[in-house]
Amino acid sequence: MTLERRWRTFPRLLVILAGTAAAEAHTAVADLRLAAQERPTITEILTAVPAGAARIEDLARRGPSAAVWHPLGDRDGRTCGWSEL
Repeated sequence: MTLERRWRTFPRLLVILAGTAAAEAHTAVADLRLAAQERPTITEILTAVPAGAARIEDLARRGPSAAVWHPLGDRDGRTCGWSEL
């Protein structure tokens, strides 16, 4: 497999939320989405590169492949594993 083919499959923008309570995670993700909407360059990046945010506590407890990631470019509210972003 060429490096170029792997590059298209693997890159993700992963945001780790530290010190965020479970009840506050949806608000933090909504704030990140709003900040992205206000900046055209970030909106363009989120269109090209899958991105997600997850609480560090959820990652430690369930692992990075678990459905703990909140997609930043998608607004349906469903969490997923990092490879599904």
